[in-house]
Amino acid sequence: MPDIPTPQVPRNHRVVGIYDIYVIYTVLVYVMGTIVRFGLNKDLLLATAQTVLFDSWFLLILFFLTFLIKKSDITVSLVTTIVIILGSTILGSLYSIAVIKPLMLPVLSHILPSSTIPLYPPASVALYYTMIAVIWTLTLVWMMNIQKSARNEIAAINARNESEKRAILVELRRLREQLDPHLVFNSLNMVIAEINEDPRLAAAMLRELSAVLRYSLDMGEQEFASVAEEVGAIGSFIRVQRMRYGAGLDCKVELEQEAGHHLIPTLLVQPLIENALKHGLPDASGVLRARVKIRAEGDTLTIEVRNSGRLAPGEKGGSGTKIGLNNLRSRLQLHYGDRAAFEFNQVGDVVIATLRLVGDPQ
Repeated sequence: MPDIPTPQVPRNHRVVGIYDIYVIYTVLVYVMGTIVRFGLNKDLLLATAQTVLFDSWFLLILFFLTFLIKKSDITVSLVTTIVIILGSTILGSLYSIAVIKPLMLPVLSHILPSSTIPLYPPASVALYYTMIAVIWTLTLVWMMNIQKSARNEIAAINARNESEKRAILVELRRLREQLDPHLVFNSLNMVIAEINEDPRLAAAMLRELSAVLRYSLDMGEQEFASVAEEVGAIGSFIRVQRMRYGAGLDCKVELEQEAGHHLIPTLLVQPLIENALKHGLPDASGVLRARVKIRAEGDTLTIEVRNSGRLAPGEKGGSGTKIGLNNLRSRLQLHYGDRAAFEFNQVGDVVIATLRLVGDPQ
């Protein structure tokens, strides 16, 4: 492996933990719950009161379950994930049946006696709380798996000399735990909003999220994966984005057969696609277009991500400040050294991110 410079880690750096993510999730549930209820009854005060009263107790239950799961040091596996999802479904259904109608509705009627309290269909209420529980469970398992992957990747460098090892231990821990499960959070808005309007679409998004999580679980013991495996996981990710953007997104992946067997660090390509979708712009027809092309020539692997849009100042050569791309550059340095090249270019109205990797990662 080439020489690796000692990474500069901020003195006061703190990795975002599971409870930090829980706080963000709680805020998102309050906001989306209020929006959904206001859309149904057109009464902001009532929608806010319902969200705070009904959802707070359920979120408190999820908090205590999170505490118990973390304390039990549960083994992360696909079977465990399925069991937890089923348990979340039962929890959401029981909460809607045994708590909302007999306990919460009378309290709300006492607080707001002048308001007409709408009675939502029991199935919709059960589905609403089931989705909240399942999405948080997926996020929790995702975070636990990221932490486990970080420990595994750290263990793989134990043979390196001591001064180099200490720097890489700190850096890899930071980089792997920085792989924020924002895919789940970005999809939360549409999932909750579609519960009443289109439950089938919400369920379809949840299935694709499960596929992405399943890949993360399967790769939990590995530092590297084949390009073909990565592309399979990217397919589920892109399908979720298509559900979010609808006809406003045209995203495709082209993989040459010769490139499929090459090994790369896990979750290396997804940040490039996320960056293209986040910062890309619709073309003249109003569609955001993105193309991923992966090809191999000998032992050189080239990954190219194109999107309609304009390159921000200072980004040529991949020198932007976005967290996901900085994470990617650091992992490239640790695994490839000077055998990796990463740059951005503007060609007409298209931004091109090009990644060239020589040989296998180490």
